[in-house]
Amino acid sequence: MSDEGAGGMSEGEEGAAIELPGGPGSDIFDLLEGMLGGAPGVGADSPLGGLGDILRRAQSLGQQEVVGQAGGGAVRVTMTGDFDVRAVHIDPAAVDPADVSMLEDLVLAALRDAADAVRRLAMGG
Repeated sequence: MSDEGAGGMSEGEEGAAIELPGGPGSDIFDLLEGMLGGAPGVGADSPLGGLGDILRRAQSLGQQEVVGQAGGGAVRVTMTGDFDVRAVHIDPAAVDPADVSMLEDLVLAALRDAADAVRRLAMGG
């Protein structure tokens, strides 16, 4: 006779997959939603308003990139969906040592444009 632990697996089994309470197709977000009072896998109909769906979407946003720009593309900022700045490109023609404040304004405008693009992405647009 074998002693069975949680999920119907024998106690000595190493590397065995953990079966989530929501059944096949469940993920960690369904588990979290279930622990907090919503039924896993029921989306927006749960008491938490689809917390698992919201968390999944937030995770996927962090893997997407947007580009903000200013000065007709002279300054470009690449940012992830979780507002991590990945790259800044400045066209050498936009650099005027006598007018550094203009370049600063362009960089700031490109950052704001990228942040606005992330917000639009988060809203599904």
